Amino acid sequence: MSVPQPSTNHRDVFQILKQNKIMQEILEAGLACICVKDRQGRFIYVNQADADLYNARPEDLIGKTVEHLVGRRQFEEWLREDNRVMDGGTPIQLPPYERTDLSGKKRWLDSVKIPLVGSNGACERLIVIHRDVTSLVRAEAERERLQIQLLRSQKMEAMATMAGGVAHNFNNLMMVIMTVVDMMKHKHPVGDIAEDLAKIDLAVTRASEITKKMLGMARTDEVTEGPVNLNAVVRQVRQLAQTSFPSRITLTVSLHDPLPDLVGNEDEIEQCLLNLLINSRDALEEEPGEILIETRFYPNARGLNLSLIREESPVICLSVADAGCGMDENTIEHIFEPFFTTKEDKGTGLGLSFVYTVVVNRHRGELKLKSTPGEGTRFDLFFPLADPGTTPPPHPR
Repeated sequence: MSVPQPSTNHRDVFQILKQNKIMQEILEAGLACICVKDRQGRFIYVNQADADLYNARPEDLIGKTVEHLVGRRQFEEWLREDNRVMDGGTPIQLPPYERTDLSGKKRWLDSVKIPLVGSNGACERLIVIHRDVTSLVRAEAERERLQIQLLRSQKMEAMATMAGGVAHNFNNLMMVIMTVVDMMKHKHPVGDIAEDLAKIDLAVTRASEITKKMLGMARTDEVTEGPVNLNAVVRQVRQLAQTSFPSRITLTVSLHDPLPDLVGNEDEIEQCLLNLLINSRDALEEEPGEILIETRFYPNARGLNLSLIREESPVICLSVADAGCGMDENTIEHIFEPFFTTKEDKGTGLGLSFVYTVVVNRHRGELKLKSTPGEGTRFDLFFPLADPGTTPPPHPR
């Protein structure tokens, strides 16, 4: 089957473009993907940048369509759109769209299609200009991600402040109730009243524990910081958890050793890890399962896709993963908010709020969460190192 050749008119256009040196240099500068096509979708002109979309050379495309490269359905879709532009006689601009070229590279393109009207008023060809806006689209996506991160952080800070104010007042009321209950217990050491007082005492003690958590999350006083050996924290918390967790749960530890110290508050980091382990324990419900605790070291944050930690900063990561019930997107959206809980009357909803506050606000770190319903959950806590110090050897394989 013979390949259709461009008409004399089309060859003239191509020759004019080739003979005009300045125009040719502009077209071949690679600033945009540019081509000229006729009503049959055949290339009259194509620059190297546009040919790259098809993983081809410009000379191999002249006088041909791309049906054999992209398939009949895609070719006919583009051809219908091109002919609508030529029939309408008005340029159109397409919104940015993602396209994978034939070499497998994904790009975002911003396209303009301009009808070329001849001297006789007829329009038999059009010029198509694709601009690679991949970097712009990615920058906008990153900006939106950072904006969401900022709004979430501001929301958490505001809610923590509010919780702290409520906790202070609530704690004062609890002290009054506890004092009165204690006085009445001395007056009524036995009997029905004593039993009722014991119930009140238990409830007040529980309420007091909640206020302590709220105050801890909202505290703005100076927190004592010092060198923290994260591996030592993991070993200590694991030992504590093993004595209290049911035997059906296995705690597996993988530590990058040696690990440089981070600067922080050891008690708060211990509480963060314990909160995550309790969450994983509850997510495993009544089934036997494993919880993985892992530490990792990164010489810098490049490639970790972190928005709050500088790329040149060395990073230590603490991870807790389980294969429990997992969470859906709606739950993940609210999981770090104070008082949000999925445990009905079993939880206060302050555990993960505390983790977020400690990692992000107090240790200038970052927290990532990956969870799938029915498949499990993974928390990654990233802590930047204030002083890079000595780079430890690679993690033993």
